[in-house]
Amino acid sequence: MIRSRVGLKALGFCALVLGLTAFAGAAQAETGAAWLILLGNKQEKKTAGELLASIGVKEVENYTFEDLESKNLTTQVVILLTKILTKKVYIICTNVALLGVGLEANGGITEGGKVQFSGCETRIDLMTQAACQPKSAGAAAGTIVTNEGKGLLVLHTGGVGLIRIEPKVGETLATIELGAACSIGESFPVSGKLFLKDTFLTILDVNHLVEQGPLTDLWVLNKNAEHTTTLDGAVVLALSGAHTGLQWAGFRG
Repeated sequence: MIRSRVGLKALGFCALVLGLTAFAGAAQAETGAAWLILLGNKQEKKTAGELLASIGVKEVENYTFEDLESKNLTTQVVILLTKILTKKVYIICTNVALLGVGLEANGGITEGGKVQFSGCETRIDLMTQAACQPKSAGAAAGTIVTNEGKGLLVLHTGGVGLIRIEPKVGETLATIELGAACSIGESFPVSGKLFLKDTFLTILDVNHLVEQGPLTDLWVLNKNAEHTTTLDGAVVLALSGAHTGLQWAGFRG
């Protein structure tokens, strides 16, 4: 475990794809935003626009989700929590990977990147559902790949740094197939926008632990109170490829 969270309780899931659109009021695109990278022994700082550094998931954080409401789930997971047909639906995944995602100029995140969740299972009202094995179209059972996304470092009220994530086109982040025999339907879309937060996002570090943040607006099927969706769990992000091990941060100019 890279850095522990304290007291994170039932939030929920969505997708982890990665937008520039001025967000009036609580959040807005930042003027002079940039990803800052510290170059090893030279102690030289470069922006992501100069280096075009790739980024990946280093670790899924240890998490208990209140032992999944007293069912003693004590593993590393992220959880999609929502309601369908009045039933609590959990999509629980043990692994997360970023596909084609990097840090770019002006606080941007590579347009067209995807997120892959694997080792996924479905639980309805906490009971595992073998007939509802989650997957994306064309993917192996238990593997969910999001649609292409886009993202941007934005400024939240009070100066908190957030990463705004949304689909590249339309509103759908991912479509999860469950199979014809599943009692809650064959598939459902996950739509909306996700904001990721890290209390230390503006501090240079090798690892940054991110989780769902304020302003997130996610839902399944239809946008209403019943189908509100949340992302529970956290992942550690770090630079990858040629920039593995370098410190990085979100910079506000």
